[in-house]
Amino acid sequence: MRNIVQNILIGIDLNDKATLISYYNKKDRLPVTLTTVTGTDKYQIPTVVCKRYDSEKWYYGKEALYFSERGEGTLVDNLLAKCEAGETIIIEKITYEPYEILAIFFENMLQMIGTFNEPDSIGGVMISCENYTPMSLECIPKAMKKVGISEKKIFIQTYMESFYYYLLNQKKEIWTYDVAMFEYKKNEIIGSILHLNRNVSPVVVSINEIARVSVARRNQSELEWNRTKDARFLELVEKVLYDRPVSSAFLIGSGFDKSWADESIVVLCNRRRVFQGENLFTKGACYAVRERIDEKQLKGYLYESQDMIRCNIGMDMVVRGNSGYTTLIQAGINWYEANFECEFLLENEKEVVLLLNSLEKGEERELVIPLEGLPVRPPRAARLRLELFFISRTICKVKISDLGFGELYPTSNRVWESAIEL
Repeated sequence: MRNIVQNILIGIDLNDKATLISYYNKKDRLPVTLTTVTGTDKYQIPTVVCKRYDSEKWYYGKEALYFSERGEGTLVDNLLAKCEAGETIIIEKITYEPYEILAIFFENMLQMIGTFNEPDSIGGVMISCENYTPMSLECIPKAMKKVGISEKKIFIQTYMESFYYYLLNQKKEIWTYDVAMFEYKKNEIIGSILHLNRNVSPVVVSINEIARVSVARRNQSELEWNRTKDARFLELVEKVLYDRPVSSAFLIGSGFDKSWADESIVVLCNRRRVFQGENLFTKGACYAVRERIDEKQLKGYLYESQDMIRCNIGMDMVVRGNSGYTTLIQAGINWYEANFECEFLLENEKEVVLLLNSLEKGEERELVIPLEGLPVRPPRAARLRLELFFISRTICKVKISDLGFGELYPTSNRVWESAIEL
């Protein structure tokens, strides 16, 4: 019998150019980023697949590029962009949905984990993206499910949220005060600040962009361009650090290089620690999936993302003989992960009342949903199903279905639907 390591936690940094994958090492309590070349720090896997001609064999990453360059197969790149556009892909007269191609990439990449790649052995997967659309939020889980991973084990978050999870799992002296992050993206550098508001409980952590500068090269020699980059980065550093205590700074992106960042690095390193690397987001995704699935290390902290729900949704109910308020949707989670379903019995009510509690305003309001057309039945003989799901951060859909009550009171097949604007 083959031994399978159970409950493997995986973090993936996914974008159209390159993808990185890490797994959480429970023994050392650290994420481990897998390399494409053993013994090196070459983490980036080209986000491409290639189907060889007249063969059922698919390749991914550098192998896919190799066979494509030799003219031996059909290359498919920009996998996320194709998902977002909803483009079908035709290869050798066979039509593929974009999520099916993404699933091929995932399946091949998971082979890097060796004996850990059995779907049942995976405890959770967090996919970290720069940003996402409704289409990518649909395609990514579908691709992972096609690989064989349960929907309950699949999570998605942004790079900024991955940075939050990574940072708060480091030594506290690194984030005693604010933390600066500088991202080198193509022709610009973006400066952001992670701030912890310790005046509230739980501690609210936010990340906001402060400024950005262009570092596009325009008819300059290498020496001139390096001086320009250094000057512009210094300008950005001074804007981001201005009038605020900053414990540390993180440089993200392969564009950062000591060969040009002379004056700017001197200023940045003055009385603060500076870190550089390209696998921060995949490691942050590992810490995040650990938080969701396994260990709760950040109970006293709340990440304030743009996608965070800022309102509790609940009902007054009797649960196991105890009467009181029951939370159905908890504020503080991302809208695309927020859903709820339950069944309950009515006493004599002809309506369902949802209670909305705003985190920001501290207000409570009621949403009354009349059950028009519900057949008259004795108390506790009307069984309903309640479903809540979000279509954006501020709009929650409510669906209530009449299930009837056994043979005595068959269902009327009535469905009541509403939208809550938070």
